[in-house]
Amino acid sequence: MTLSFFKKAEKEYFLVLDIGNGTAKGLVLEKEKEKNVILGASIRPYNRFGVFDSADFKTDIIKAAILKVIQESGLPSLIKPKLSLATLPPDVLRAKIASPVFNRNKPKDIISKKEEEEIYRFILKEAQNKISLEFAAESGILPQELKFLNLAIMEMKIDGYSVPTLQGYGGESLELKVLGVFLPDFYYRQFGKILQDLGLESFKFFHIAQNLINLGENFDGIYFDIGGEFTQIVVANEGKPQKIDQIDSGGNLFLEAMAQTFGISENESKVLSERYSQALLSPEARSRVHEIFVPIAKEWLSRLKARMREIKFLLPKVIYIFVALLIVGITVYIFWLGSDKVYNAAN
Repeated sequence: MTLSFFKKAEKEYFLVLDIGNGTAKGLVLEKEKEKNVILGASIRPYNRFGVFDSADFKTDIIKAAILKVIQESGLPSLIKPKLSLATLPPDVLRAKIASPVFNRNKPKDIISKKEEEEIYRFILKEAQNKISLEFAAESGILPQELKFLNLAIMEMKIDGYSVPTLQGYGGESLELKVLGVFLPDFYYRQFGKILQDLGLESFKFFHIAQNLINLGENFDGIYFDIGGEFTQIVVANEGKPQKIDQIDSGGNLFLEAMAQTFGISENESKVLSERYSQALLSPEARSRVHEIFVPIAKEWLSRLKARMREIKFLLPKVIYIFVALLIVGITVYIFWLGSDKVYNAAN
């Protein structure tokens, strides 16, 4: 059943959703000519326990939370957004980088447009295979059970030298760095059905790493997206993502600690943490919450440093820490602007 509560509008509206482990967030942007305006944002928590168990996927819980977010995020009544962009929980939607190599038989020949296209097809297929096998070894999920949403060539080198394109160059060894975004097909179908049931037929799923492809070298550094149950890590260098990883530790550690300490529910812990962050608690209560936060923060930082050592990356001088709604807002502009420097493909 489709909940068709939208109608066509003269202005263009874009809906951005961040569907996390226990929280749905929404952001609505209005585009009229060259002017882009953020109309509003909304957040709606839901009971996260068991929601993402593949044996009993709680679609109604997620659907209800998203519907509330849409209603409260500033989208005019009965208006259908031109495009809906959605992030998914980091343990559902994944991204990895592969760097396949293509060796040419006739290195002195100049690469034609036809050969370039053949090389792209080979490289993208190899990248998908490498990423699928690597993820299968980590998760046990077979390559045929994955759905690739995007394969983007971020960087191209011929015999070790960076080039903006392959066509028009000669050389033997071609190395192309590819960003692959994917998720288990089960989740792709389930989340797709949720959005379609809500009348959001024009939608795209995207990963945090896709936001960083076109930001440029001025934004080099490390990005931490601290979610409820996971902290995503993206290391960017020379204007491109170089490493993508995550740790299974996030903000819910604080909520669980407060719930246990004060004997309150998780939702009450969320309210208490929000009041703490807004400096609305009494000095005594604020001091007590601070005492709970400090050891949890040290534990989180210890896990983060350990993971950074494992992936052989030191903490750089520039560190970006953000909440999802900020970065998805950036993503909207990336989708609007597009780029002729990134070759995209997905099956």
